Amino acid sequence: MAKRTKESNKGEAPEPTSRDGEDHNSAASADFQSPEQERQAAASRALVADPVGMQMIALSDENDGPKMRLMRSNKYQQIQIQFDEKPSEEVRARLHAEGWKWRNVEKIWTKQLDPEGRWRTHADAEKLFVEIGNVIRAEKGLSQVIDNAR
Repeated sequence: MAKRTKESNKGEAPEPTSRDGEDHNSAASADFQSPEQERQAAASRALVADPVGMQMIALSDENDGPKMRLMRSNKYQQIQIQFDEKPSEEVRARLHAEGWKWRNVEKIWTKQLDPEGRWRTHADAEKLFVEIGNVIRAEKGLSQVIDNAR
């Protein structure tokens, strides 16, 4: 097989090359990143929060008191509920009955987003989140939160 030269045929534009004579536009070299480029790419990925907080309900009258949070993880395509304090057996049973899974390592309740009805999963999760928040607040003698979704 003949070696390709840098000279072009008449009427054709010369192929782009760098000062070192290498073609850096090939598919193999396109995947290469310098350590600095890799560091910058990792830093930019770290700026995107995951999971993203959607709602928070205070479970006490104190500013630094326990809370519950509704979040969405784009990475795992799921909705998450996190409690600062372990909820009652009634609340845990309700979450389980509604299809939520307890993730012991993360200490979080999760539900996968339905690819066909993603908006429905969101709406159902928001409604359940407020209902559970109100149950817990009522158990503690606190006023109910307002459901802003309606």
